Amino acid sequence: MAARKRLVISMVLITAVLTAVYSLLMNKTYESRAVISPPSGGTGMLAGLLGGLPMGDMLGDLTGQGLEGAGGEYFVALLGSRQVHEELIRTFDLRAHYKMKRAKIEDILKVVGRKVMAELDFESGMIVLTVHDKDPVLAFKMAQWLIQRLESLNLELKTRKARNNRSFAEMEVRLIRAEVDSLERAMLVFQKSSRVLEPEVQGQAILGKYAEIKAREAILELELRMARQNYGPAHPEVQQAEQALSTIRSQLKESWERGDSDLFLAINELPSATMEFLRFKRELEIANKKLLFMLPQLEQAKLDEVNDNPVLEVLDPPVLAEKKLKPRRSIMVLAAALVALLLSGVLVLFLDRREQDPEFAAHLDELARSLWSRRKGA
Repeated sequence: MAARKRLVISMVLITAVLTAVYSLLMNKTYESRAVISPPSGGTGMLAGLLGGLPMGDMLGDLTGQGLEGAGGEYFVALLGSRQVHEELIRTFDLRAHYKMKRAKIEDILKVVGRKVMAELDFESGMIVLTVHDKDPVLAFKMAQWLIQRLESLNLELKTRKARNNRSFAEMEVRLIRAEVDSLERAMLVFQKSSRVLEPEVQGQAILGKYAEIKAREAILELELRMARQNYGPAHPEVQQAEQALSTIRSQLKESWERGDSDLFLAINELPSATMEFLRFKRELEIANKKLLFMLPQLEQAKLDEVNDNPVLEVLDPPVLAEKKLKPRRSIMVLAAALVALLLSGVLVLFLDRREQDPEFAAHLDELARSLWSRRKGA
C-alpha cells in the first residue's frame, strides 16, 4: 500500500469529496419533539363501577384503569390512527409538500408514518412525539397541531363515551326503579292477603299464644280425668270439664288452620308465609342496593359528559429546531473514507498479486477473454 500510496490517497480523497458533495445535495431533516404526560389512573364510570365492587382495585389493574401512566397506549394509538394522519395530510397539504399529488393515500400514509412517530416510555409512562421534516417550521407546526388534535379528539371520544354511559345509567336506573316499585306493590299485596307484617315477631307471638293454649288443654285434660274418676259421666262437673276442653281444642284447631284476631296468621301457614315474605324482602333489598349503587354512577356520568377539562399535560412542548437532525455530514464522510481505505487496500493486494504471480495474471486474462467472447456471442 505504501508503494501505491497515490492510488490509495486518491481513492480516499475522491470518495470523501463525492460523499461530502452528496451530503450537501441531500435534503436536510429537522426534528420537532414533545413529551406528553397522559392521565394516571382510571376515571369515569368504569372506575366508579369497579371501585364499588369487592377487589375493585385489582380489577382496575387488570383492565388498565388503575395503573400509574395507564392510558398511554390509548393516546399513542390515537396519534398513529389513520384518521389523524389523513387530517394532518389535508391540513398541511402534504401531498404537494411531498410532491405526491397523484399518489395513492396509502403511499402518503406510509410516508407520514415514517415522519410522525409516537412512542410510550413504559418506565416513565410518558408519550414521546417526534415529527421529522425538511422544513423545521412545518415540523414544529405539525407537532403543535398533533398535540391540539389529540386533546380535541380525546375530548370528543370521552364526551361520546360519557354520553353512552349516561344513557346506560339512566336506562338502568329506570329499570331498577320499576323493579323496586313492582316488588313493593307485590309485597304489599302479599302482606294484606297473608297478614304477615314481621314474621319473626309475629312468629314468636303466635307460637307463644299457641303454647299457652296447649298448656291450658293439658290442664283441662287432667281436670277431666280427675272429674271422671271422682264423679260419674253424667255429673255436671264432668260435663263442664268436657265443654271447656272442647272449647280449647276448637281454639287450637282454628289457630292451626285459620288463625284469629289475636294470632292473625294460621300456624300451619307460618313457614311458607315466612319464606315468601323473606323472598320478597331479599329481592327488594337487592333491588334497593342496585338502585343506591347506580344513582351515584348516573350523577358521575352526567358530570363526565359536561366535563371538558384537559387531561393531557405537555411536559416538553415542541420547539422550532435550529440544528438539523440529518444528514450528519462528518459521520458520512468519515465512514465513506474508511470504506474507501478498505477497498483500496483490497485493490492494492489484487494488483500486487497480479504483478507477482504470472500464472494468476494469465488466468485472469483468460477469464476476461472468455467473458468478452460470451458477451460478443450474445
